[in-house]
Amino acid sequence: MEQARRYFSENKVSITTAASILEYSRSLAARNPIKEEEVLLLCELPKKLQRALRWDVYSPTLLGHPLLSKLKLAKRQFMLDLCTSAVERTFITAGQEVFVEGTESRCILFPASGKLEYTTSMDDVPALPLFAGHWACEASLWMDWTHVGSLMAETACDMIHFTADAFRTLA
Repeated sequence: MEQARRYFSENKVSITTAASILEYSRSLAARNPIKEEEVLLLCELPKKLQRALRWDVYSPTLLGHPLLSKLKLAKRQFMLDLCTSAVERTFITAGQEVFVEGTESRCILFPASGKLEYTTSMDDVPALPLFAGHWACEASLWMDWTHVGSLMAETACDMIHFTADAFRTLA
């Protein structure tokens, strides 16, 4: 935003045009949240600050899971390492499939925002909503797992996840 303002000033862009562009930019940002790797400063932080940043960003979501919450108490270093080196973030658009029935599961998933719906081909299992505070695919941490249903985003979602392999390597 600051670069855009500087550009407008240096190039004498009218206030009306600049305001319209900035408003458009804000609407885009609401649909496409900025990613950590897109902020150059964050990529250049010392490791200690990167760890603190990633802990602040990811731990509130991860610690909603009972096991991870207990691990924080017993093995804080493990949780710091998990947030620093294993956790990833994906932004998913409304209507996008996260996984489909019959495919291999490799990650545990934590919606940080948005709404998803889990469905299965089993007649007696109703569709289940998934929101922030929930998680999916935990079984992939403990065994080879094949999805028995499908997960689709009903709204734009911010999804935090880490692979079972990364979890086991750190453990």
